[in-house]
Amino acid sequence: MPTLTPSLNMNAESTRQRLTGLFVQSEVLKCHSYLMDALLKSEDPALSAYSYDSIQNLYPDPSSWPYTDCLSYIDERWDRPDLEPMPGDSCPDCSSHQLATNAQGGIICPSSSCGFTSSDEDTNEESNHEALMGCIRELGEPQEIYEWWLVTSWLASKLDEQGEPLLTDDESHWWGRTCTGQAICLDYNIQALARLRYPEDWPTK
Repeated sequence: MPTLTPSLNMNAESTRQRLTGLFVQSEVLKCHSYLMDALLKSEDPALSAYSYDSIQNLYPDPSSWPYTDCLSYIDERWDRPDLEPMPGDSCPDCSSHQLATNAQGGIICPSSSCGFTSSDEDTNEESNHEALMGCIRELGEPQEIYEWWLVTSWLASKLDEQGEPLLTDDESHWWGRTCTGQAICLDYNIQALARLRYPEDWPTK
């Protein structure tokens, strides 16, 4: 298969950004960061619907995460609080990490790139997986929201599927953007949704 020339690659990227820009213009309506910050800080009982407790997906929900994603999430944030080191035992698969036991007695390697598990008293990867999900639910940190954007109901539903923070009342939907400093059309998740909107025009290379 011939390799794309730099000019073709640049044209493809330009097309992606143009299509994503059109998508953002139609689905991302207005920046409401100051408004939402004021509503969230308000102590007025009439505005109780606009509270941190009302934000969807603020905390991680690992219910549908595969085992390796749970390991990766924990590895990136903590020193595996669910595990107790096993003195003297190294992982038989990667040999570079000390094995550990979780609260259910399962023996696992703490490295997300390895993922070794072993049965101990009828404990298997499934129970280890449950233990990791429980740990994430208990200790998971809230997503850090940098900007609030008023979005369409369609986009809100798609962002909800992606696990993005959302706050909704009876009429409006606000997306809590967890990054800042670049145009929205450069956000990977937004480009993925733009690709769904314009499948026939989206560059394949």
